[in-house]
Amino acid sequence: MNQDSHVLTDLVKVSGEDHEDPSFEPPKLFLVKRIKHIKGNPYWDKQILKTFGLYSWKGHPSVVVKNIPEVNARLWKIKHLVEITPITFPQGPPQEGDYGGTFLKENGEFVVSPRLQVDSARIEETAKFIGDESKMDGPTLKKQLRLRWLNPFNLD
Repeated sequence: MNQDSHVLTDLVKVSGEDHEDPSFEPPKLFLVKRIKHIKGNPYWDKQILKTFGLYSWKGHPSVVVKNIPEVNARLWKIKHLVEITPITFPQGPPQEGDYGGTFLKENGEFVVSPRLQVDSARIEETAKFIGDESKMDGPTLKKQLRLRWLNPFNLD
């Protein structure tokens, strides 16, 4: 009898036949962050990162994914490149109108804070400002200024 089989029999004795795992509620969502570089990894790992939106390193990418078997199978293949944190709701899941006053912490807590709620009048004013026809958008303004730079004395 080798030493490994002795350890296994001890584990069986400690756990016992009537041992039950403690019940817990699995999380519905995961926060997935890329923590390693992808250089030197196979193309299939890179493709999985692209499907999750974690391929680009800019802005330290992180995404929220569902806890379903299809997603978990993909996460298992790239677990060496990412950090997976379960998302918890300490104040309960948000209600229908609470989405404006919420934020997600680094440790996976989804917090609902009424102080972060945005005024509906402010949202309407912002939408009106963005949709204003007299205001030039970024690409149009960039194009017009570039044309003026190339033709400085053209008064058209």
